[in-house]
Amino acid sequence: MTMEKTEVLSQFSEFPIPSYEEWQQVTEKSLKGKSFETLLTALPDDIVLKPMYQRKDAEELLLQDQLPGQFPFTRGTRTEPSSWMISQALSAATPKQLNEELQQALAMGQEVLHITIAEDVKRGSIAGLEKEQFDGVPLFDLDDMRELFSAIDPGHYPLYLDAGEIATPFLAALALISSKEEKPMLGVVGADPLHQLAKHGKLVYPLAEAYKQMALAVKWANQHAPDLRTVLVQSHHYHNGGASAALELACALATGADYVGALMERGLTADDAGKAIVFSFSVGSDYFTEIAKLRAARTLWAAIMAEFGAGEEAQKMMIHARTSLFTKTTEDRHVNLLRSTSEAFAAAVAGVDSIEVSPFDEALSQTTPFSRRIARNTSLILREEAHIGQTIDPSGGSWYVEHVTEELAKKTWKRFLTIDEAGGIVKALQRGIIQDEIEAMWKKRVQQVETREQVIVGNNQYINLMEKSDSAPARQEETMREYGDRIQQKRARIKNGIKQPPQTLEEMQQLLEDGTPFSPLQQSFRQQDGSEATIAAIPQRRLAEPYEELRRRSRTLAAKQGGMPSVLIVGLGALADYKARADFIAGLFQCGGFDVRQTSLDTREQADFFCQSQIIVLCGRDEAYETSAPGLLEEWKQSAPGKKYFIAGLLNQQVTARLKQAGLDEAIGRQTNAYTFLYALQDWLKGEDDE
Repeated sequence: MTMEKTEVLSQFSEFPIPSYEEWQQVTEKSLKGKSFETLLTALPDDIVLKPMYQRKDAEELLLQDQLPGQFPFTRGTRTEPSSWMISQALSAATPKQLNEELQQALAMGQEVLHITIAEDVKRGSIAGLEKEQFDGVPLFDLDDMRELFSAIDPGHYPLYLDAGEIATPFLAALALISSKEEKPMLGVVGADPLHQLAKHGKLVYPLAEAYKQMALAVKWANQHAPDLRTVLVQSHHYHNGGASAALELACALATGADYVGALMERGLTADDAGKAIVFSFSVGSDYFTEIAKLRAARTLWAAIMAEFGAGEEAQKMMIHARTSLFTKTTEDRHVNLLRSTSEAFAAAVAGVDSIEVSPFDEALSQTTPFSRRIARNTSLILREEAHIGQTIDPSGGSWYVEHVTEELAKKTWKRFLTIDEAGGIVKALQRGIIQDEIEAMWKKRVQQVETREQVIVGNNQYINLMEKSDSAPARQEETMREYGDRIQQKRARIKNGIKQPPQTLEEMQQLLEDGTPFSPLQQSFRQQDGSEATIAAIPQRRLAEPYEELRRRSRTLAAKQGGMPSVLIVGLGALADYKARADFIAGLFQCGGFDVRQTSLDTREQADFFCQSQIIVLCGRDEAYETSAPGLLEEWKQSAPGKKYFIAGLLNQQVTARLKQAGLDEAIGRQTNAYTFLYALQDWLKGEDDE
C-alpha cells in the first residue's frame, strides 16, 4: 500500500465505529413508527436475513479461515482461477440435424458435446417420430450414433449425456466410435435412475439392475477413460417441482450417498465412486441464496464422502449448473434473458465447473436458433467480457453470503438426516415425505405469486400486452421423413430379442456392431429379477403458470366474443386523486390479459360509458367513495344491472356495507388474490352455458 493511501485510510480511523444496537436505533427512527422487524427477510427454509451483517456474524460461524481448494471446499475445489465450461444442451428431430447443430455450436463457442436424448430412448423404447415437439434426439442404433458424431471427435471435446436409468448401451456405442482415436473420452456419460424415478414415478429396470450397470460403467471408465464420469446426480425435478433450496440439496445429497453405497456394495471403493459422480443443479432467481446453495452443496458432500472414507480428490464435488426452468415464463418471454443472466452469474460466482444457460423460450418447448445463440453468448459474455472466472470464490468473506451458506447447510443437513432416518431417498419418496414437503412449499410459493406478493415481471406485474409471438422454427420435414422411413425398414428386419443380457461392454459392443438397436439391448436388462420401485411422481411446474393460464383464458374469450375482456376504470375527482389506485387496478387486470380503458367521471358521456365494458372499477379517494360512489352505483345498477361494479381500495366495514347496498360487487385491494379474482371474472364473462 502506498504512503498516500495509508494516509487517506488513517483519516477514517478517527470516526467511532457504531455498534449494531446504535445503528438499529437510528434505523427505527427513520421507519416512522414501523418495527425494525419489518426489515427482516424470511427465506423459504426458515432462514431469516438481517438488514445488516457485521464481522462478529462471521466470527460465530463454524466454517472459518478457509482457503479455496481446502476441505470442506466451501470456497471451491480449485486453488487457482479456472473458468467454467460452456455446456449448452442441444437436441434435434434426427441425428443428422443434431450433428449440424453441434458443428455450428462448436464453431460459435460451445465447449461441451451436451446431447439431450429422447425420453423414450432413455427408457428403452423407440422414439415416436410423429411428435410435434421433440424432447431429445432419437437414437435407434449404432449407425445413428455414428451419424450424430460424424466429423466430430468424441474424444476431443468433453461429453455431457444424461443416459437415464442405465448408461452402458450408450457408453458402449460411444466407445466404438472413439476406439480408433488416441484420446479417451472425457466429461460425463451418466446414469441417474433415482432422478428418473422422481420424474416418472416408476423405473423401467429393477433398481438392482440399474446399480449393476452403474458399477459396470464405473469399472470400465476406470480402465479405459479415467477422465470420464459415468454417474449423474440431478436436482432439477425437485427444483422444478417447487422444492426449497435446502430440500433440493438434501435430495441430491441423499441420492449421491445412495449411489456411493450401491457402488461400494458392488466392489468399488469410495474413491472410485466419488470420482465417478457429477452433480447437476438448477439455479433459481434468488441470487445470493443460489450462491450459498452451491457453496453449501460442496461443503456437505465433502463431509459425506469423508465419512465414506474417500480421499481428498473424491471429496470434491464436480458441479454442472443450469438456469432454472421453474422461473421461466411463456408470457413476455424475452424477460427470461435477464433471469437467465442473473442465474448464470450466481452459478459462476459460486464456482461451478460447467454452466448451461437455457434459451429464453425453453418454456415453449420449441427453441429457436436465435434463442440458443443468445443463451450461449450470455455465458460467453460473463466469462470473456465480465471476467467472472478470474477470481476464485468472489463472494468469499462476505459476511452475508457466509452466514447464508452456513444457515442453508444446517437446514439441508437436517433434511438429509430426515431422509436417512426414513431409510434413504427411495424409502422417503415411497412414503411421500419429500413429495409432501415439496407440495407444501409449492402452495406457499404460488400463493405469494397469486397475491402478487412475489413479483414475476411481465406476468403479474409490469405487463407487456403488445408482445408478438416469435415464428416457430421450420420443421425439416423431408429429413425427418427420410429418417423415419429408414428406421421403419430397420425395425422390419429386427428378429427375436436378446435371450441373455450381455455382461460386459465388449459384449454390448459386439451386439451393436451386429446391427442390434438400442431398444432390444436395453430391454434385455429388464429380464433380471428384482422389484421395481414405485412412487408418486413429482410434478414439474413453473411459478408463472397461474397467470399464463389467465392470459390463455382471455385469448379464448376474445376468439369467441370478438375482443379481449375489457375493464373500464372511472376516476373520481382530479387525476392526482385517483391515479395511484387507477395504476394499481390497471396492472392487476392486465395480469389476466384484460383490455383496460380509463376515463374520468367529469369527461365521460353516459351513453359511451355503459357500452364500453362489462366491468367497471371506481378509483378515487376514500372521501369520494363515501360521498359520490353510493349515488353513482345506484344509478348505474338500475340502468345496467348486468355489469360488475368494483372500487379500488379497502374501506371500513360500515362504508363497504353501504356501497354494497348501493350496488357494489366487491372492493379490490392489495390483499386481493388477483388470480382467483380474475379467474372468477372470466368464468362470469364466459357464462354458465359456455363451456
